[in-house]
Amino acid sequence: MIERGSTANGDFVRFADGTQICTTEIDVDINIPAGAVFFSGAVTQDFARPFIEKPVGSGAMANTINGWANGRAGNATQWTCSAYSHMSRTGDKMQLLAIGRWF
Repeated sequence: MIERGSTANGDFVRFADGTQICTTEIDVDINIPAGAVFFSGAVTQDFARPFIEKPVGSGAMANTINGWANGRAGNATQWTCSAYSHMSRTGDKMQLLAIGRWF
């Protein structure tokens, strides 16, 4: 069995063995000074479907090579992430992926 779907918070795939993958894309402005770099501040968003425990999260910038994302799962139900750049930027997107268990 494979269940695939989308919600307002992204896409998900659930496998019969309990594995779940959630993906999303989040708009972000990277314009808060932090020493020699800029960051977006903490960004939170619910997963498309919750996990039963905190999953492994990862992220990347979708539309630039001039920045990087700290895409991580804050807990079993939502992302807690941020983006960074060497210059102030607006209108960027982070692509996020989480892998864990749904049962």
